[in-house]
Amino acid sequence: MKETARFRARDLFGGSIFSREGVIRQIPFVLFLACLILAYIGNQYRGEKVIREVLALERRVKELKTESSSIKFDLQVISTESKVKDLIRINELPLIEAKEPPFQIVMD
Repeated sequence: MKETARFRARDLFGGSIFSREGVIRQIPFVLFLACLILAYIGNQYRGEKVIREVLALERRVKELKTESSSIKFDLQVISTESKVKDLIRINELPLIEAKEPPFQIVMD
């Protein structure tokens, strides 16, 4: 006749619960669960690291957009007709202002 397995507090504190064959057969499953838990913890750490990197890159993109806007504004200011005339005069370049608008050359 098969002995019925009953769980008693005396077995838990006495340590005899771990000598039962049913528990011993579950050791591979418990080790598998431990490995899954370790993988889950590692995945959480990696996910947090990726999130920190994404946030740092977003801050960097924001800084670069601001810098780009500033440079674009400076270029617009320098490119105005009056500024170009002043730069030509200051650098003494041999350029003169056109008196008539440009025209298209048509060849037959």
